[in-house]
Amino acid sequence: MKKEFLLKKNNDFDRIMQNSKPITTKNFIFYIEKTKQPKYYFGFVVGKKKCNAVERNFIKRRMKNIVAKNEYIGGFNCVILGKKTAANEKFSILETEINKFLKKQGLKKEE
Repeated sequence: MKKEFLLKKNNDFDRIMQNSKPITTKNFIFYIEKTKQPKYYFGFVVGKKKCNAVERNFIKRRMKNIVAKNEYIGGFNCVILGKKTAANEKFSILETEINKFLKKQGLKKEE
């Protein structure tokens, strides 16, 4: 995933997570904020209390890889919070879950 599409500042993460309603799936929690900009941004989070640094980075790397494979319609910011269960799931299951959610929300470009 290109760095230009990543959220980096803590206040961006805090704003999005406080002002949007969380949508929960089996392995992830999604926070989506609609914007008027033509660009889109993604942020990836895994809580410290859930697992150690190796597992957190493993989950974030998988999420970034899945998101980078697709093209998206602009005008949103999305924070994806990974649950500890995501570390034990197969990559294909996680990919299906994220893609299905983003398509359902109308954020993913049709193929």
